[in-house]
Amino acid sequence: MRHCGAGYVGTARSRKGWPPKPITDVEDKRFNTLYHYDDTNDFRIFRWVDDNVVTIVSIIHSGEEVIMQRRKRPRDNQHNKQFFRLFLGQGRWLMLRFLE
Repeated sequence: MRHCGAGYVGTARSRKGWPPKPITDVEDKRFNTLYHYDDTNDFRIFRWVDDNVVTIVSIIHSGEEVIMQRRKRPRDNQHNKQFFRLFLGQGRWLMLRFLE
């Protein structure tokens, strides 16, 4: 698709046998962690942790390009409270890194 001048990025659901083992074997559930794997079809598969694990597939991102955004601090909940205080501190506003 890239050779046709098209670029794609999106989230994906897990299915039996997918995502590949290098992504599914990652046990790290710390908030805002990002891992990636390059598959044989020239796709880059990302594993990112928000409130849950998010799988992202892209042919245009390397995982190195980020932008800093000012965001209002999310509420603590049962999924994120163990990491929020370590990662976000106690301030009302914070700067987060996102894929560009």
